[in-house]
Amino acid sequence: MAMRHSLAEATATDTEQVGHRSVGEIATGLVGLHSSDPVTVYLSVAARNSTATVESVQRELDGLVRHHAMRRTLWVFDQPTASIAHAACTRKIAKAERNKLLKAMRLTAAPNRPADAERWLADATEAVAAQLDNGPLSTRQLGERLPTFRVMLEMAPGKPYSANQSALTRVLSLMGFDGRITRRGPAGGGWINSQYTWQLTDQFVDESITEAEAQLEMARKWLHAFGPATETDLQWWAGWTITATRRALAAIDAAEVTLEDGQSGWCLPEDVEPDKGELSWTAVLPGLDPTVMGWKQRDWYLPSDMVPVVFDRNGNGGPSLWVDGQVVGGWVQTADGTLDYRLLTDVGRDRVASLERQLERMSNFIGETRFKVRFPAPLQKELYR
Repeated sequence: MAMRHSLAEATATDTEQVGHRSVGEIATGLVGLHSSDPVTVYLSVAARNSTATVESVQRELDGLVRHHAMRRTLWVFDQPTASIAHAACTRKIAKAERNKLLKAMRLTAAPNRPADAERWLADATEAVAAQLDNGPLSTRQLGERLPTFRVMLEMAPGKPYSANQSALTRVLSLMGFDGRITRRGPAGGGWINSQYTWQLTDQFVDESITEAEAQLEMARKWLHAFGPATETDLQWWAGWTITATRRALAAIDAAEVTLEDGQSGWCLPEDVEPDKGELSWTAVLPGLDPTVMGWKQRDWYLPSDMVPVVFDRNGNGGPSLWVDGQVVGGWVQTADGTLDYRLLTDVGRDRVASLERQLERMSNFIGETRFKVRFPAPLQKELYR
């Protein structure tokens, strides 16, 4: 984990530095960087590269792709991985989203509801593309320029979670799922803003890749970063059916191994032999970091009594502290900008000192910016007080 997740050098003295891997290299090594909370991308990089700055990360992100894929999550990928993730996961999501949008348009009671939903969607898609042909625009800017497509939809009518939503907003999301447009930089600047601008793209979608071929490659990438792991872990992480998961594992000749808890696990054939030597390490990771969110079955790195403290009810991992591959606590930025933390187990004075050095590095990276974790776990809520 430490080596393949670029965390091996995180345990550094005050005069040493974490590695110098680029944002793209870090994203590739982890398959992708979680981007549901924009802060995660920056802090995941900062945890793995002490020379990174907000500005340097922003520059490098311009060459990468933000795209919804596994479990409908927004990720940052390099372009080759984005192509694979799109074919392995997003195509099926896009089809479902398209059907959902068309159904909502047919059922909505809006006075300006189009008579032909299919025709309206095609026209709206082309109108958006024409506007973006001149450069990136925000959702708000597109709405102002395309007033004829302002139709309010009632999503999930009759359900407790029913809500009204702009049809144009759904069109943009669908075009994003299709890979026709992608998120660029935040509207109005700033690195903690999740209101992105949109731009046209045709750089990463490869329709020649079949779903099965893409799932094979995705399983290989995931096992390289997260194996050995269980079938359940891969199925959950990728959002696939059990049939697709087993087919992908078989296609890459994954080796079945026995895990420490007695369960059957899988790894790449070249990884069957255990690592030789020992490595002692610590890490300070943000909420939703790929290392925190890499497995569904977490008992081997997170004791079961800590799960409801470090994860929220929906399974989102909060900012965490690690020692030798185990979660040992969590941290948060308080209102005055201080990074406060709490250990949930005794780790010894030297490990505490190592974690505090990394918290100081993280604080220097964040600077004067103030943010709140988008999906705080109970531990963060307690530290906010």
